[in-house]
Amino acid sequence: MWRTLFYIPERVGSVPLFGLGLLFWLWIAWTGLSLIWTLRRHGWTGEFWNAVVVHGIVAVVIAFLLPRLCVDIPGVYDAAGRPLRGLPVRGYGTMLLVAVLASVGLAILRAKKRGFSAEWVANLALWCIIPGIIGARLFHVIEYWPVHYGPVWRTQGPVAGLTAVLNVTQGGLVVYGSLLGGLAGIAFYAWQQKVRLLAIFDLLAPCFLLGLAFGRIGCFLNGCCFGGVCELPWSVQFPAGSFAFLNQVEHGQLTLYGIRFHEDPRDPDRLPIIVEVVPGSAASRAGVKPGQHIAVVNGRQLTSHGGQSPTAVLVEELVAASGNPVLIEGGRGCVCTAGGVAPSSVQHRAVSGHSSWTNTDSVFVHIQTREGGDYAWESRNEIPSHSRFVHPSQLYSAFNALILCLFLLAYEPFARSDGELWAWFLTLYPMTRFILEIIRADEPGSYWGLTIAQVVSILLFALGILTWLYVFWQRRHLPPAEQTN
Repeated sequence: MWRTLFYIPERVGSVPLFGLGLLFWLWIAWTGLSLIWTLRRHGWTGEFWNAVVVHGIVAVVIAFLLPRLCVDIPGVYDAAGRPLRGLPVRGYGTMLLVAVLASVGLAILRAKKRGFSAEWVANLALWCIIPGIIGARLFHVIEYWPVHYGPVWRTQGPVAGLTAVLNVTQGGLVVYGSLLGGLAGIAFYAWQQKVRLLAIFDLLAPCFLLGLAFGRIGCFLNGCCFGGVCELPWSVQFPAGSFAFLNQVEHGQLTLYGIRFHEDPRDPDRLPIIVEVVPGSAASRAGVKPGQHIAVVNGRQLTSHGGQSPTAVLVEELVAASGNPVLIEGGRGCVCTAGGVAPSSVQHRAVSGHSSWTNTDSVFVHIQTREGGDYAWESRNEIPSHSRFVHPSQLYSAFNALILCLFLLAYEPFARSDGELWAWFLTLYPMTRFILEIIRADEPGSYWGLTIAQVVSILLFALGILTWLYVFWQRRHLPPAEQTN
C-alpha cells in the first residue's frame, strides 16, 4: 500500500503553479500552437473542434480543480512555520495515467493494421476516456452518495461537496461505470465518423483490459477493493487505518481496546453488539460483558449518521480516540475521496493520503450500552498495527485482465467477422468478475445477496450472448465485405 507517491509544490518560488498560474499559461500557449497546427491540417472540421473541447477541459481542470486538490505537505514548513501546500500525486492516479497511456498505445498499434491513423485513434481515445472517467465517477458517486458525498455537501457546502465528487486522484472509479460511459462516447464517435460500431469495439476490447490491469495495481497501492481474510502463502496485510483494517474492525474480525464487536442484524437500530471481551484486558476489569449493545461512546450517540451505520461511527470514534491521524475516507470499494464526517474526538486529521500512524501511550474509552451498562476504562493503545491477512484481490483482478487481454490478441487472427472479440469480452470478463466478487470483502451483497458488480456482470453476460447471436447471424446473412468493414 503506497497511497501518496510524492507532492508537487503549490508554488515555484513565489509564483503559483496551479489555478491561473504558471501551469495554466503554459497550457494556453501549447493549446494555441496545437490548434493552429490542427487547423492548418484539417481546417474547420470535427477534428479541430474535438481538439478545442479537449484542450478546454484540461484548462478548466488546471484553473479550478487542481488548486482545490492541494493539501498541506506533511512535515514541510516555510520560514514562518506554516505548512507548505502541494498537489499529492497518488499511487492510484499515477497507475490510472499509466493505464490510459498503455491502452492508447496498444490501440494505436492495432489501428495501423486497420488503416486508421494515430491521430484518429487519439481522438477516439478521448471520446472513450473522458466519458469513461465521468461514467466511472458518476456510478461511484451515485452508489455512495448517502454515505460519503451527501454528508459533505450538507455539512460543508456545495463547493466542498463538488470538490469531493471531482477528486478522482485517490480512487472512487467503478469499472462498470467506466465501461458504460466509454461505450456512450465510442458510439457517438462511431456515428460521427461513420465507422461500424462493432469494429471499434473489437479494436478497443484488448486495450480496455490492458488498462484495467494497470488500474487494479493502482487499487492495490491505494488499499481499496481488498479481499477477504485468508491464510494463503501469498496473502497480504494492510496497515492500521487502511480500508481493510477499518472494515475488519467493523465486522468483528479485529479487537480494539479489549473488545470485539459487529453490527447486530436483528437489532432494529442496527446498534453494534459486543461479541467478545479479551480476558485480563482493561475492558474486562471495567466489567464489560459480551452480548450488550453499545449506544454511546465517549459521549457520542451511535445513530445512523449521514448514511453511515452506527457500527461505522463507533469504529471511527474508537480509532480517533487513539490520537491516530487516520483520514475517514470511506470503507468499501474504491471509496477513496474525502467523504466522511470527522468523529467528535478527532483533534487533528492527517493530510489526505498520509499514512503515518501515531499512538498515544494510553487511551480513555467510555461506553454506555442500551441495557444500562456504563463502563469507562483507560488502557494502553491496544490497536493492531495491521489488518488480518487477506486475499490480494486487486492483483487477482490485474492478472485476470491481463490474461483476458492476451487471449483476445491471440484469438484475433481467427476472427471471421466484426464483433467476435467484443462478444468474447462480454462473456468472459463478467464471468471472471462475478467470481472475483466472491473473494472480495469491500462491498456487501445488497441485491438478493449479490453485489452491484455481480448484478451488472449478469446483465453484461446476457448482452454477450445477444452479441454472439448477432455475430452468427451476420456470418450467414451479410456479405463478407460488409462483415469486416
